[in-house]
Amino acid sequence: MLQINVFFVTSYSHFLYIWFVVYFKVKIKTIWESTLHLVYPNVCFGCYQPLLLSEPYRICSSCLTQIEKTYFHQKPFPNDMEAKLLGFSFLKRATALFYFDKKGALQNIIHSLKYENKPFLGVHLGMFLAHQLKNDRFFENIDYIVPVPMHPQKERTRGYNQAMMIVKGIQRVVSIPYSSDILVKVEHTLTQTRKNKLQRLISLSSKSIFTSLDPQKIRDKSILLVDDIITTGSTLIKCMEILEQYGCKACKIVTVGMAR
Repeated sequence: MLQINVFFVTSYSHFLYIWFVVYFKVKIKTIWESTLHLVYPNVCFGCYQPLLLSEPYRICSSCLTQIEKTYFHQKPFPNDMEAKLLGFSFLKRATALFYFDKKGALQNIIHSLKYENKPFLGVHLGMFLAHQLKNDRFFENIDYIVPVPMHPQKERTRGYNQAMMIVKGIQRVVSIPYSSDILVKVEHTLTQTRKNKLQRLISLSSKSIFTSLDPQKIRDKSILLVDDIITTGSTLIKCMEILEQYGCKACKIVTVGMAR
């Protein structure tokens, strides 16, 4: 009987010890994060105002309400984005989460992602995007998530492909494998940012600027193609041409924004 009592006392003491250790670790972490936030506050990259601890995506609640959502994923086929990409029978769905307006909060965010060495912004955008679309079954039956590729020279200069950062954020939420060798860019093109619609179409129309390093991953597979912004759709069309060439069964497309 004494041995049983000693056993229970020892077990209970051990339980209390573990509980106190875990409790104080959590409290210390919370206090540390709160103090760090006061000294070095995270800022919203849409308006550059300090974020609250309850705003995890590096975009404040105010900016999220001001950036207009498209709700394309809830509209019948073809929505305004899908209308830019018609001509591919394997295209099942396409959506952009937001409208992209010049001098708006989303432009500030994308600019920071692409030109201010903020790859973590892409991960946050991808996670936010995935949470918004997950309940609408947008990610069902996808074999691979594939970023629109960047030419290796440009990626070395920037240090990362912003589309891949968005992909990594999506993958954290939906747990679908991603691949960076399904599509690669083989022609180095100048930035499309300052070109008008006609110039973009001309610069991409006569070139096969993409290819695949692993065509077997394409054949009879369902691919989710991811980019940051869609403008004319010419880059995505070139990517889909390669997917079609190698026997892609189905393709869905998602971007953070669509220019208008």
